[in-house]
Amino acid sequence: MPRSADPDSGAPRELDRGRDIRYCGHRRMSHAKPTPSGDKVYLDTPYLSIRWESQASRMVVEWKAWATSAEFRAAYDAILVAVGENRASRLLIDLRKTRVLAEEDQQWLAENWVPRSVQAGLLSTALVLPERALPNLILENLNDHMPTGGIEISSFGTLEEATAWLAG
Repeated sequence: MPRSADPDSGAPRELDRGRDIRYCGHRRMSHAKPTPSGDKVYLDTPYLSIRWESQASRMVVEWKAWATSAEFRAAYDAILVAVGENRASRLLIDLRKTRVLAEEDQQWLAENWVPRSVQAGLLSTALVLPERALPNLILENLNDHMPTGGIEISSFGTLEEATAWLAG
């Protein structure tokens, strides 16, 4: 299995190339695990979780740790599959534990993923800002280059603020 180094500790780690991300593309993610509350867990890795919260009618993404560029892009593609399956129009992305995002991935997110998210039906995205200053600067730069129209993206300092905004 391919390996990479965690940028914080330098320790080697295996890339998560399991079936959860590898084949998600635009196909149905039938491996989502339902919970007793009616929620669905689409992906739960050491660096990311993706879930549908049926009660709040929103997708929730929690970045837990650093991810490689391939993992980052595959994760965002998996988000779109889950959005489509649930006909979700609201997305909460918790970036508090996010690290530095490569410039190529910033560009890919703005030019590739955001337009596809609009096509998938997303209308509102709430971002909970990272705990560290550098990722915040990168997000500000990314927001300056986001396409306008089709999706409302707002940033918040706390999960509670982001949740309240999405609830509208």
